[in-house]
Amino acid sequence: MALSPDELRQWFDSSPYALYLGMRLTELKPGHARVSLELRPEFLNWDGRVQGGVLASMIDQAFGNALNSLDRIYVAVQLS
Repeated sequence: MALSPDELRQWFDSSPYALYLGMRLTELKPGHARVSLELRPEFLNWDGRVQGGVLASMIDQAFGNALNSLDRIYVAVQLS
């Protein structure tokens, strides 16, 4: 059973990790989610580019919300 959009937003808004990074769930439709955050200096690597871990965290949050808006609860096993 999928979570409702309100339940997903509540889950996202109370996620300690998303809160720590300052992520926001800006768009949510069945099978689709968009996540944003304010770019902070501590998110950059030595070359001034966004750290891959920040991008992976955003992908994971968007992935979780998009898939869990469908017909059942999903989990990721691997990111590649």
